[in-house]
Amino acid sequence: MAIKDKGILVVALSWGLTGLTTAFLVLRLFTRVVVLQAFGGDDFVYILGYVCLLLATVFYTKSATLGLGQSHADIGNEDLIVEAILWEAIGQTFNVLGMSIAKWALGLFLLRLVIIRWQRIVIWVAMSWLMAGSISVLFIFWLQASVHLPFMAAPSL
Repeated sequence: MAIKDKGILVVALSWGLTGLTTAFLVLRLFTRVVVLQAFGGDDFVYILGYVCLLLATVFYTKSATLGLGQSHADIGNEDLIVEAILWEAIGQTFNVLGMSIAKWALGLFLLRLVIIRWQRIVIWVAMSWLMAGSISVLFIFWLQASVHLPFMAAPSL
């Protein structure tokens, strides 16, 4: 299926921002490896965050080829709708992970700068809470279920 409607915008923006991120990644790696000759742990984490962004973009593109950005009526086929939602959900998973990992790269960079113990503790606590929150969001996202119990029924009118 061809990419249509708002799917074109999703794919164009995703790949455009991924390209911009690629340029900054290359500049960062050039600076760290060639100029400073100091490739550190935060650089590995930054690359891992970039890989998550790239995977999210690939999965959003796959979802757009199946109907992301179109109305259900325009897609028509229920199986395509379900598959498009699945690929979008997989992309969203890598998006949430990638954002957390990128913030970890920043935290690791800050840890190289600070020397006062309480500041290092604050940074580690913030990074830990951020990752724990992101992982809990992913668990809730993937393990949510629609349970219809009698006491949860909508009131009748």
